[in-house]
Amino acid sequence: MNVELIMLSKPILTPAASPIRLKRLNLGTGALFCALYNEIFRSVSGALEMDENALAALLRSVSKEAGFLMLAGIPLGVYVLDLAEPPLIVAVGLREEHRGRGYGSPSLAALENRLVELGFGNAALFAAKNNVPALALYRKCGYRP
Repeated sequence: MNVELIMLSKPILTPAASPIRLKRLNLGTGALFCALYNEIFRSVSGALEMDENALAALLRSVSKEAGFLMLAGIPLGVYVLDLAEPPLIVAVGLREEHRGRGYGSPSLAALENRLVELGFGNAALFAAKNNVPALALYRKCGYRP
């Protein structure tokens, strides 16, 4: 199935407050990351499965960062960043039980804050044109085509 994507971006000049904390992926958390990633993105058309090879590539990469979206020690979801210029939020997703509870905007803010920490002044991401909830969230958070 061919999914039409749209690229959205925004400037990020000032960090925003967020209760979400990022916990970076490491060897010890790899199995949990794969399980959550596949659980979250299983129903997303065109999403790749996170297997041992993809995990190893993420851990070896110097231009990518991946990990968990955490709240009070609980992993709400996962993220993957591509730290090239312009930086790209490759994947961001919340577990089903945490969707619709107001964690989307703070999760994006936490990722944007990380990009600011790394010296970037903008962020970009792709979304499927038919993913209405995601597009609404991204636009609400200031992302534009």
